[in-house]
Amino acid sequence: MRADWTANLTGRFGPNALDQITATVNAALEPVAALEAKQINELAARVVEVIGEARATWTRWNIHAETMRQLRTEHVFTTPQAQREAAEQIVAAALGEGVSIRIGMPAPVEVPKVLRRSDGVSVFEKHEGHRFTSQKILDAETRLVDAASTATVYSASAEAVRGQPDAFESDSGRTLDTGQRRLVEAFATDNRLLAVGIGPAGSGKTTAMRAYGDVLDAEGHRLIGLTPSAKAAKVLEHELGIRCTTIDKFLWDISPGNRRSGPELVATLRHEDTRLDAEQDMGAGRVRSSADRSAPFGSGQLGLRPGDVILVDEASMAGTLNLDRVTALAAHAGAQVRLLGDAHQLGAVASGGALRLIAAKAGATELNELHRFKDPAFATASLELRVGSGNALDYFQNRGRLVGGTEDAMAGALYAAWKADTTAGKRSLMLAKENKAVSALTAKARADRVAAGEVKDHGIALHDGNTAGRGDWVVTRENDSRLRYCRGKDTVRNGETWTVIRTFKDGSMKVKNHTSKATTTLPGWYVKQQVELAYASTVARSQGMTVDTAHPLMTAGMDRNALYVAATRAAETTTLYAVTHTPLPAAPDDRTWRPG
Repeated sequence: MRADWTANLTGRFGPNALDQITATVNAALEPVAALEAKQINELAARVVEVIGEARATWTRWNIHAETMRQLRTEHVFTTPQAQREAAEQIVAAALGEGVSIRIGMPAPVEVPKVLRRSDGVSVFEKHEGHRFTSQKILDAETRLVDAASTATVYSASAEAVRGQPDAFESDSGRTLDTGQRRLVEAFATDNRLLAVGIGPAGSGKTTAMRAYGDVLDAEGHRLIGLTPSAKAAKVLEHELGIRCTTIDKFLWDISPGNRRSGPELVATLRHEDTRLDAEQDMGAGRVRSSADRSAPFGSGQLGLRPGDVILVDEASMAGTLNLDRVTALAAHAGAQVRLLGDAHQLGAVASGGALRLIAAKAGATELNELHRFKDPAFATASLELRVGSGNALDYFQNRGRLVGGTEDAMAGALYAAWKADTTAGKRSLMLAKENKAVSALTAKARADRVAAGEVKDHGIALHDGNTAGRGDWVVTRENDSRLRYCRGKDTVRNGETWTVIRTFKDGSMKVKNHTSKATTTLPGWYVKQQVELAYASTVARSQGMTVDTAHPLMTAGMDRNALYVAATRAAETTTLYAVTHTPLPAAPDDRTWRPG
């Protein structure tokens, strides 16, 4: 990787580029031989804080990686050895008492010496595999569980709710099953601050939330939608007809850059509220309007009011600390929180696991009927796959939808099937766990479309090595509120797909949105870093999508959660392509391993 980076750098900026960068960085920071104890402890606390936002638990290697990231931006050392020694000191402090908490059960019996390594650790323990967490995360989890048993003054009576599902069915033309009706009633009549709804893929969670929104409307309360991603927020906003945004954006509007716990955040905002009141009483500063008091947290158009309900969709992907902050804000404002998701699908990019914990400790309302899949046997197999039953694969095997071979063979078969489906007019999806495989599949799709005359060969070079020209399908990979379109009503979001209409010499491109059909021009600086071809998708990006057919590539890095998500995106058919073996190289020299 270092060789590739160096070659890319020198190839673009000349042979002296690396020396110039090194000299600039070294000139900006004064080299040090060692760090003081205070610096060690401060960096250790910062490392754990950053890791805690990204993970609910961590290992020594997670701490070491973040330590190196912090050191590279903070200090230049006189020698590599000095940097290594500083890193070890920070890691030791970060994993030490009072900073990280080791989790796991002790060994039930004493391991004899013959079964210990040279460092005294049992051979049955994975090397440096101990997991840690922090008191901050444990406290956040405790508060979330407590919130699921904390009563509020807002709830609807069973009598008031009973007729609403029938009215929804009449108005929308949709039919609610027993589980959906039960979820609507549970969310509406439950007076707890926090309640959870669980539903497998394809169980109609969104339809149930439409009916729930009607109940809240009848009661005079607002439903506010939050999601982990901007694309999901846009989809939820369209499907429910309510104002939605991402969890991060909601919290950023309230307190930019905040990393406080929920109670700390509320205390800070309460202090600010008191200060502004004092300024008004003294005649100093601005006079607070009625809007300030109805939206005390400065959260823009999504200011919380008593009786509001915050719906967190895809809650399994929401971070524990962010859920703690949202719940604390809701409690202070007199609002409620409803979590909706599936703990068996992909977990949080941020520190997660809260949805499963709350459901286990405080209970949840579960949906058990599936509506996405046209084949009932497919629906049954998806439920077995959801809980990790190997019997689920029999469904795919018996219907010729589970094939195996080398990665090249599987990628070729997968692509051929996807091409046949798209040619037949179906919405089809190629899926892989890793970005490298996704990039290779998209490159193959583009080459075929170029050969067919559907896409212009020449275009703009993208950061992953592919090219995008007129006619290509591309995906934007970064939310950017500065890039507005639809007369300023919408912004470019991560995960949205587009068709390239025209490319320009400055690297920009004019594109048409696949959903809204609106057009906009993406600037060159954005295209260069944040645009990719959209013929294939990672499994993580596909969660929440529904298509006609799906073709996932199964590799060694795909766990059960990822497989469940990949196998349940299609309403009609899903074919699994498993990489089962790697062929030996033909050349004898390539097959012989030599040290060094």
